[in-house]
Amino acid sequence: MRTDAVCSAFWAVLLIAWGTGFLSADESAGPEYGPEVQKRLDELRKKGEPVTLEDLAREPIPPEENAATIYRQAFAAYVEPDQTVSNLRLRGQWSADEAEKVRQWVERNDEALALLRRASLIDQCQFDGPYEPMDEKLHSLPAGLAPVLLLRCSMLLGARDDQARKALDDCLTILRMARHFGLRGTSGDLMSLAYGAGYSLGSLPNLLLRVDLGDSDRKELTKVLKDLLRSISLVRVFQVWRIDTMARTGAYPESEVLAMLDIWDRLISVAEKPYYERGDELDRLDQYFAESTMSIMIFMSVSTRFVRMQVALQASLLQTVIAVELEAHRQAVGDYPTHLTDINLAYLEELPSDPCSGQPFHYEKRDDGYLLYSVGSNGKDDGGKHDRDQGFDDIAWSVTRKESN
Repeated sequence: MRTDAVCSAFWAVLLIAWGTGFLSADESAGPEYGPEVQKRLDELRKKGEPVTLEDLAREPIPPEENAATIYRQAFAAYVEPDQTVSNLRLRGQWSADEAEKVRQWVERNDEALALLRRASLIDQCQFDGPYEPMDEKLHSLPAGLAPVLLLRCSMLLGARDDQARKALDDCLTILRMARHFGLRGTSGDLMSLAYGAGYSLGSLPNLLLRVDLGDSDRKELTKVLKDLLRSISLVRVFQVWRIDTMARTGAYPESEVLAMLDIWDRLISVAEKPYYERGDELDRLDQYFAESTMSIMIFMSVSTRFVRMQVALQASLLQTVIAVELEAHRQAVGDYPTHLTDINLAYLEELPSDPCSGQPFHYEKRDDGYLLYSVGSNGKDDGGKHDRDQGFDDIAWSVTRKESN
């Protein structure tokens, strides 16, 4: 399974956004706009859409009901790694000596890990106070992403030691944190959600093979995955991103600001459609961004990547829910089904379609496991291959059963 099919692209967008200043702090009250822009904003208000940062403010949740307060404690307890371990955190394999260094760092973070696991189990997650573009949030760097890397390292160490249940619990913690990221509803949250979830989803199918989960565990895992699916809303993301952008726009000509608002309308319209009906419009937007001479459009060019990345994450989540059903089937009858339609569904009402194509997911039963894949954001069946250099972007779950299993 290629985990980078889900998470590395999101990391790239995060770096692009950071470098272009999209995530840079801005303490100003925001620019004053001319009559044409104000007219457009008034039209949005009449539709009931949020227009200002104040529109996004939420009532604070009491600390005893709020996972975010516990996340803050975890971030405060987090122990930064030294440079050697920092360089190792993104790698998926280590030598014995390297693994020991990572293990020692993870052990120094026992308190932070315990707090992260505790917070992830709480449904409510709301930072207190009004919405601010760079207020302390779950996705802020390094607070949000660094602990995700800590959990990933803990998960990998557990997998290396054949402690599959512990690794699975760490994986679930990351997914629950990702659920909290997604429910926050900003574009930064979407990136953090995918960054964290991508690492876990890539490992989860094979972990499910190694751990014989009970019915209650499978129900809980399916609930978390469904929560994540519901938390992903590009329409909401683009609405919030537009407001953030308007708050930072500054000294741009009104004509450029109006052009930007037109693009936001197009983006939100595209985000409302099924992905497989968006292809031509996304290509036209890509061409527009490539040809535009407006400096205000530079950072907006990453928006079409959000659309393609969201569908990749949705496909990965749906495949993982199907993987839960496949493991339940294997435990019940001793083998995987010949066809997906042979599954007696226990946790889904019906088999989901591939959001990249609107067609069934591709499935192939093998002697030692199975291959399950989505055609990816290019909409083409590449036989389960993922190789960007050759234009293959299928999202594949390849699960192999070993003799010990």
